Amino acid sequence: MATSSDRLLRVAPLPLVAGCAFLALLLILLAVRLAMHQPWLGVAWTPTSNGAGLVVDAVHPESPLRGRLEPGEQVVALRDVYGHFESLVAYDPTLEPHGLATFAEHVDYLERQGRFARMLAADSGIVLVLADGRRLHARPLEARPVQSLPSEFWLFNLFGTVALLIGAAVWAFRRQASAPRLLMLSGVGFFLATLFNSVYLVRELALPAGLFDGLMRANHLGLAVLLGGLLALLIYYPRRLGDWPAGWIVFGLMTVYQLNENLRLFDLPVHTFYLPLMILYALGVLVAAGQWRAAREEPLDRAALKWLFLSVFLFMGIGLVLYFVPIAFGEAPLLSQTAMVGCATVMYVGFALGVVRYRLFDLERWWFSVWLWFLGGVAVLLVDMALIFLLGLQPIQALGLAAILVGWLYFPARQRLWQLMAPGSQTSVVTELPDLVQSMFSAETGKAVEAGWRSSLQRSFMPITITCSDGDLERPLLAESGAALLVPMVEQRGSLRLLYARGGQRLYGESDVDRVSALLAVARRTCQARRARDEGARTERQRILRDLHDDVGGQLLSLLHAAPDKRMADLSRGALQALRESIYALDDQCDRHLEDALAEWRLELRERLQGNGVTLAWEQRLGSSLRPRLTARQYINLKRILAEAATNALRHARPTFLRVSWSFVDGWLELGILNDGIEIVASPSDRAHAELEGRGMHNMRTRAGELRGTVRAQPLENSADHFLVDVSFPLADHEGAAPSRPPDVVSRTVDAVRQTDRESG
Repeated sequence: MATSSDRLLRVAPLPLVAGCAFLALLLILLAVRLAMHQPWLGVAWTPTSNGAGLVVDAVHPESPLRGRLEPGEQVVALRDVYGHFESLVAYDPTLEPHGLATFAEHVDYLERQGRFARMLAADSGIVLVLADGRRLHARPLEARPVQSLPSEFWLFNLFGTVALLIGAAVWAFRRQASAPRLLMLSGVGFFLATLFNSVYLVRELALPAGLFDGLMRANHLGLAVLLGGLLALLIYYPRRLGDWPAGWIVFGLMTVYQLNENLRLFDLPVHTFYLPLMILYALGVLVAAGQWRAAREEPLDRAALKWLFLSVFLFMGIGLVLYFVPIAFGEAPLLSQTAMVGCATVMYVGFALGVVRYRLFDLERWWFSVWLWFLGGVAVLLVDMALIFLLGLQPIQALGLAAILVGWLYFPARQRLWQLMAPGSQTSVVTELPDLVQSMFSAETGKAVEAGWRSSLQRSFMPITITCSDGDLERPLLAESGAALLVPMVEQRGSLRLLYARGGQRLYGESDVDRVSALLAVARRTCQARRARDEGARTERQRILRDLHDDVGGQLLSLLHAAPDKRMADLSRGALQALRESIYALDDQCDRHLEDALAEWRLELRERLQGNGVTLAWEQRLGSSLRPRLTARQYINLKRILAEAATNALRHARPTFLRVSWSFVDGWLELGILNDGIEIVASPSDRAHAELEGRGMHNMRTRAGELRGTVRAQPLENSADHFLVDVSFPLADHEGAAPSRPPDVVSRTVDAVRQTDRESG
């Protein structure tokens, strides 16, 4: 058979919160009825500064004394029709009885309240004795109009309802955990404290002693439940402190505290009613220090504790220091009672915002969204009721106007609050797609793909760090209670670990998992499209290569064999060699070691220069630890750049030597070609201009541009008969992206060539 607790666990969260709201509304309506159905003169009173009576602040339009009693007049006593006299000297009808330091003072005030209440309730009416000797007879109304209830009454009940609903909303989604239960308990205590306080807070002149005493006892019982729940919450959250029965100890302390107040056993030092509140606050600080020490190696717990401590100790501390402490030491409070209760309510609002920022009580950010949605409906009802009661509108008119007001004011404010408290939640995946697709589609290697994926994650989530892991994942996962987000790689094995989002401002949630899953799907499909494009291009390239080899190559070979003389044979042989190189350049599957290519080019260039009477000086500084490889495109372009540079030197000058220097530095391949041509043009500047503008230089620049490199041609500084061509381009390996260009490539090449020139004399 299911117990009541089991049946409660099966209730959905929103109906449970709605039930709490409905119960709160019923209790508030009872409080309204109790506050209204008291004898009412319709006069607002203020004690005189010298305690000689009460001064009239205002007279309500529906008061039985309207037109006979004016603001500013002073009343010194009350008298019934039988001559019984009660002085108003040293009497404050607005006094908070718990502000009196001892039980004796408290009881005296209640007894005096009771005497005034009996006189006001008499059927024969009451006589007000004024300071000028006049006597005014009045018959108090049996009930006050609802419009006469001051704003403090409604604010107190609003504050209590907010605390109750926040506690209920947290508990409704986490009913089996200790911390949400304790928060709910403190919210119930807060609601009860404000509910009963609101009734005697708005008393006009007096309440019956028994009713007044009962309301104050219930108020302090709610306060004890509130403080006890918060103290226990600090003991149990985020982790339980020790194995001792903390809940029973807190319950025992609250029981002793309440027994002493209700039985009036003995007065406490300083202040009987407020000293326990100060002690409980101090105990809370000690417990918080213990929680902080226990979480010294748990950054997630510390993040939650910072927000929890801010919510509890800051706003409760404001009320304690500015309201309770001055009263305890006989001074006027620095904060009104309404403002003090409002500060305490901010504590519960802080809990709600903490759910969004730090997932307090292990709740996701959707909890805050659900709660705001629920409050939207409540806001419509409250505005509707206010328009009916205050403006006297018809229900249909009031409902329409309420919907307009809430739609124009509440919902925009709610959306703005959600954006502020949940940064990043409103960003769309669509805004992140262009850069992601571009990086995935333009990546040429596996490392480039993963580098682009990592950059996209950095832009999207702004984590503190992104680290690599060897473990493979099928899909993104939350880890460490939302502190980390684990994301699969796009193509390679392994995963990425993103620590704390927004630079540590928030944790990850399920919405982040959905977002990164969508981005991952787009990235993988883009890579599939790129591979399909590359495969199609490769297939077409192979077809063209076969056609060139079989058709054009065969015809050139036939032409070579049928050549009538040596000149035609050499031309055919050269054309056939050029065709082979072009075919080789189109085959992206072919590559070779740089050292092998340099040895081949050195031999070819030496044979060519020897036929023209030019000496070749060849240098290589490639390092011993690496053996870089050239792709087919790099091989062909670099070979033709070298050949074009030699052709330019032989065609436009009469060099005696050609010095070629190779170096591989910081991922960049650098080529320097120096000649000592002496019969070029009239001056070095004209010579440089002619070289730069020639077709050969244009071709060299075009080929270097295909390799993402540069070509520079210039006369050697302080040397009128030396000309330098410098070529540099990034030489990436097959698994990584090209390195960034070193800032001093040209100067280093020039220095190396000069040093070689000096060494050779």
